[in-house]
Order: sequence, then structure tokens, then C-alpha cells
Amino acid sequence: MVLKLLSPHYRNKLNYMKHIFYLLYLLSANTLIAQTGTSKFRHVTLNAIPKPKAPANLIISDVSFNDDGGNKNKILDAEEKAEIRFTIENKGQGDAYAIIAQIEDGKKVKGTQIPSAYTIGDLQAGAKKNIIIPISGLEELETSSPDLYIKVVEGNKFDADPLSISFKSQELKKPSFKIDDYVFANKDQEGKITKGKVIQLSIVLHNTGEGDAKNININFGNPNNIFPASETNFTIPILKANEVRKLDYEFFANKQYNDVEIPISIKVTESMQRYSLNETKSISLESTLAKAQRVDVIGKEEEKIAYTNISLISDVDRNIPESKIKYENKFALIIGNEDYSSYQTDLSKEVNVEFALNDAKVFRDYCEKTFGVPSINITYIPNGTYGKIKQAVEKINKLIKNSQGNLDIFFYYAGHGLPDEQTKEPYIIPVDVSASNIENGIKLKDIYTSLTEFPTHSVTLFVDACFSGGARNQELVMARGVKVVPKYDLLKGNIVSFSASSGNQSSYAYTSKNHGMFTYFLLKSIQEANGDITYGDMWEKVKNKVSFESVKINSKEQNPQKNVGVEVEKEWSKWKFKQ
Repeated sequence: MVLKLLSPHYRNKLNYMKHIFYLLYLLSANTLIAQTGTSKFRHVTLNAIPKPKAPANLIISDVSFNDDGGNKNKILDAEEKAEIRFTIENKGQGDAYAIIAQIEDGKKVKGTQIPSAYTIGDLQAGAKKNIIIPISGLEELETSSPDLYIKVVEGNKFDADPLSISFKSQELKKPSFKIDDYVFANKDQEGKITKGKVIQLSIVLHNTGEGDAKNININFGNPNNIFPASETNFTIPILKANEVRKLDYEFFANKQYNDVEIPISIKVTESMQRYSLNETKSISLESTLAKAQRVDVIGKEEEKIAYTNISLISDVDRNIPESKIKYENKFALIIGNEDYSSYQTDLSKEVNVEFALNDAKVFRDYCEKTFGVPSINITYIPNGTYGKIKQAVEKINKLIKNSQGNLDIFFYYAGHGLPDEQTKEPYIIPVDVSASNIENGIKLKDIYTSLTEFPTHSVTLFVDACFSGGARNQELVMARGVKVVPKYDLLKGNIVSFSASSGNQSSYAYTSKNHGMFTYFLLKSIQEANGDITYGDMWEKVKNKVSFESVKINSKEQNPQKNVGVEVEKEWSKWKFKQ
């Protein structure tokens, strides 16, 4: 009635204002469905909607769920933004006005953020629009299947046929951090901690959770008088579920550091600041550091990463069987010759015997822990020169001479061996002896003779070297030509000798285990039996495993051999490491 009383000029202005208010209402209609439920949609009809001159016909097509901005897995994941897309076309002869999409989740899935209404606006006859409705998964999203009912209404009631779309939702997959392994090591070679010398802490960081971790920060912290020799902060852009990454941190102690142990703190955080790790790894100043080993950890861009435990040290280097008894009659001489290039300036690092020091170090641990050899009875020589090796062999000889014939002797050598080209005599090569002057080396026969000159209870030798002129890496004499088959004499006395290879074969490394292949399977056989194994059983396992795995891994044959003193031909196989 009020409108009729007003002049046409004012009636037109009032209708215009009503149209404006209606459009403001439409804009405000894009409210959200939160995890608590769906807001009610209220439809208000205003006279401002133009009357139709012909019928509109709204058709919906190409309905899809899209998460290309997220995980691209066609699932609405927690903390992910996605879209409902469809095309609306007016195939009628008249225009469509004030089109609104009304949206309702029939299941009311917790943790979804979906608009209850979306304004489309007007659509002329024959025109079409691509519609994108944004939706989100919140942190508390539950695993379910949202079922959206979408009703597209038009101002003059030329509504489109309703549609429904269902998709899966996935609750938050959380990352979780764990340090799978760590090791303190010298960068160059093993040895005691020396103040002022750089120490390397290597860790393997593992995301053990189901979700990816992003923008990870790893911080290493030091106590007073410990200083970083490299970066203290490391960043990893993404660590996928079940993925691992190796990190190396270097530090050194000054001369004022007097504590018994060096504790290094490790703090791991990620982008959401919800999942973290705080641990401290310590090393005693009395500990012997291992040589830093090479570990290649490769991340894989896969939906699920196949993960196997990655260790910074070999499986035989840990969980070493222990004997409760120490045998005062047991003695061991252990030599690991790895670094020839530091003693002979004309040699390249390629001639060094990879892992020989680790072989000798871990064999020493087995002697002490498993065989029951008192530490004071162990002579351990890393990178043995001619003088050191000769003196050590002579000392063992004198100990045997002055005993009651009841000593058990273990001799272990890892390093280069070479044969004399004329006599075919096998020699072990000290790190300071040139291969061109092999006569300055130490005959293997002389070691046998020295260890059996006087009566003993038993003498056991393990020699992880080849005597044909081959090598784990590069031979000492590259131009030697055809490899030589070394000559072995019959042994006398209570002695058994196990060698890594036969004839003109080489003795290879087992790179993934940080050991020589012969030494690894020797230690593995002892470890698996908890030390309670006879020589005969050990020999069968080592011989079979090395022969098979060398062909499998190195594509080369390596067949260990044994040499037994005639006096114990029928007895040696019953000897045991633990007595």
C-alpha cells in the first residue's frame, strides 16, 4: 500500500534499494557447515527478482571432487583444502535469476568445513558457468564418507534437479620421530677421543608415523667447553612417513673439558610445532671411536616407502655374545691394516683395504666379550708396521715358550697379502712395506712357525686377506699381471688356519655391512650361536655363505679355505670358542 502512494520516481528508487539488500543477503548466504552441524538455509523471496519472459532450464554436469592443492589422493584429508566442482548451464529460452546452491552433509561428518550455501547469481539463456565450492578438512576430521546433497534453486523456481556427491575423508595422519641409530666416530680412523680433535656424531632420523612431516628442524646442542665444527642446525623440507635421513654433526672439546662424558642434545621439530623429539646422546671420554662408515640413505617418492632398518654400524657390531668367564690362558694378537697410503706417499687411497680396521676392532670385541680373553691378554695393532707386527709375534712366541703348553692363541689379520712371484710364498704386508719389496714383508709361514715352535693347547688363525695379488679395492701392484696361486705347506702342531679365499681369488668387502665378507660371516656365525658353536659348524656356515654371497653381490667367486695341523686333523672341528 505504501508503494502505491509514492510517486513512480520514488517507487523505482525503493525497488532498487530492495534489490541491493537482496544481493547483500545472497552474499551473506555463503555461511559454513562446521563440524558441529549444518546451519539452516533460509530462502527469502523479494519482488526485485525480474519476472521471467520465458522459462529457464538449469542443467548440472561434470560434478567432481578435487584436491589437487593437497595430497591429490581424491580424499579429503585433515588440514587439507579441496573443492567441489560442477558446471551449470541454462538450456532454457529465458534467463535464470538469483541462483543459489544449497549444500547439506547428510552424515554431518565431524571436522569438515563446508559452506551451507553458495551464491551463483544470474545466468542468461544459453550461458553456462563453472562452479567451484571450497571445502576443508579440519585437524579433528574423522575418517568417514561425507555425503553432500546439493540443491540448486532459482529465484523464479526454475530449480535444477538436485545432485549428491560422496567422497572419503581421512583423519589426521601424524608424523612421529625416532632416532633409529647413532654412532660417534673419528672422521679419519678409529681411536680414543682426543681433546681438540674433531668428533663426528652420525644419527639416522626416522619418521615412524603415518603422516608426512614438513619443514623439519634438527638442532644439536653442546655443553660448555664443547664447540661445533660444523652447522648446528639442519633443515629437512619433508620427511615422508617411514622415510629416514642420515645427519652428521661435528664437534670438538677444548682442554678445559673435564667431565667423564660428552652429552650432545638433539631437538627435532616440524612445521606444525606439535610433534617433536628431544634426546641426548653421550660418549665417554674412555670410549674408542670407530672410523666413520659410509651409509647411503635414499628417500623414495612413493605412496608407501618400503623401509628396512638402516644402521650406522653392522648388525654383528652390536649385541655381541658375552661370556661370564675370563680365561687367563687365552691370548690374542689382532692386526687391522687399512691405511697404506698414509705410510707410503706414492700410493693413492684406492689401495687402502676398506673396513680392515673395523674388522680387527670388532674381532677384538668378540675375543674379549665372547671368547673370554682378558683385555690385558689382547694385543691390538691398528695399521701395523713391520716392526710392530714382528715384535708382537715374538712376544706371543715367548709367552708360549714360558707356559706349560696350555695356552689358547688367537691370531687375526685383515689387510693386504701378496705372493712372491718366484717362490709363491704368501706374505702379509705391513703398512710401511712396499709391494715392490715383498721380501720386507712377513711370511705367513714364519708366523705359523713362531706360533707352533713350542707346545700349545690350541692355535687359531683367521686371515682376511688374499695372497694372489688381488685386493678388496685396488691391488698394491696394479701392473703385476696374472694373479699367482700361493703355495701352502703342511702345518705342524695344534693349529688350524682359516683364510678368506683360495687359489688366485681376491677377498672382497661386504660394503653394506662395513666388513670384509669373510670376517662378517665369521662373526655372524658366532653371534647367531651366542658364541656356543664348534669350529666345524662355524666353518661350514662361513664357507657356504661366503661362497654364495660373493657371487651374488660381487659377481666373483670367493671360496674360503682351511689349513689344519696334522696333529689335530681329527680334533679341530670339535673345538669351541666358548669352553
